[in-house]
Amino acid sequence: SSNNRVGIGTTTPTTLLELKSASATAGLSITGGNSNTSDINLGDTDDINIQRIRSDHSDDSLQFFTNNAERVRIDSSGNVGIGQTPASTVVLDVKEANAATDAILGLTAGTGGRAQIRSEAQSDATSSELSFHTMVGSSTNERMRIDSSGNVGIGTTPIALDGNAVPGLTISSNG
Repeated sequence: SSNNRVGIGTTTPTTLLELKSASATAGLSITGGNSNTSDINLGDTDDINIQRIRSDHSDDSLQFFTNNAERVRIDSSGNVGIGQTPASTVVLDVKEANAATDAILGLTAGTGGRAQIRSEAQSDATSSELSFHTMVGSSTNERMRIDSSGNVGIGTTPIALDGNAVPGLTISSNG
């Protein structure tokens, strides 16, 4: 075309490449060898594949890359890994890349009510604690914690045993 655009099924493409079908499903196929990959690279003039969507035919996984690093993987069973390859028995497997940083799952309702579930790394780098947080105004506050020993604290830090409480469970009022 005169505007340096390619149209398949159209004589007036609106982008550099346009596939158009008014009477059937419009599709694009990218086929690679059984042990290779098929990629869609999204880049700029400095880096042609700074973002990428990859189908790895050797293990039938789908991978998503940002800033030239794999960030999300969906394996052939449908398990999703964010920050790592998903374990075969885990539907959603999330990993914070920095071992000293908490992995935080944020849940936002509507236009701003937010809650968080955190896997908090411990100084020994081999254990973690699970904490639950809710938002009040602009502050996120911890409401419950399960420590690496399995002790539970609601509204307070877990205590292993304090004589007056159920073993492994500590509850404190907010006021």
